[in-house]
Amino acid sequence: MDTPLLAKGEQTRITILNAATEIFIVKGFDGTAMLDIAKQAGVNSALLYHYFDNKKNLWKAVKGHIFNQCHTLPPTHVATNLEEFITTIVNHHMRLYQNPTVRRLLQWQQLENDETLQGTTDFSPKLWTTHISKLQQRQLIRHDWPAEAIKILIHSMTCGALLNHVNTFAKHPKKLQQYQNIITTSLMQLLAPPSR
Repeated sequence: MDTPLLAKGEQTRITILNAATEIFIVKGFDGTAMLDIAKQAGVNSALLYHYFDNKKNLWKAVKGHIFNQCHTLPPTHVATNLEEFITTIVNHHMRLYQNPTVRRLLQWQQLENDETLQGTTDFSPKLWTTHISKLQQRQLIRHDWPAEAIKILIHSMTCGALLNHVNTFAKHPKKLQQYQNIITTSLMQLLAPPSR
């Protein structure tokens, strides 16, 4: 008897997430009102707040919902060497940023300049610093650069192109693959531990 209610509750939650996604990608975080989302979802505000206690948590849930649909990595993936780490990040982020909804949400998020909107997925850039530090401790990645700087370099190279040159890559998929190969090779060379 509880199962149909649970299924209906999960369907309501997904309906709210889908409605919020539609509004967030058009209006961004600040431009969106919870009332607009409730109307779009066809639910009352009390029910919306039952599922998501505030707009910030709803934003994070929307991102998590979309990222889970696009997810290409095992949830607790930890690289054992530099090549695996770089290849995994580049492949994952290139696929992720090809999704127009992901790009739009992340562009809005950058405009908001509020780190609390970022949230964390299993392979979020927030977690890369930890992975980089572990690889540095094992001397599998250069340790003379701060892990945070390496994270920024990798993130800029993987995401910048797809945010700024999406039309080029959409029209010419081979160029996207070429770029992916170039940045993977470049990062491998840049981040290899210095020779002794």
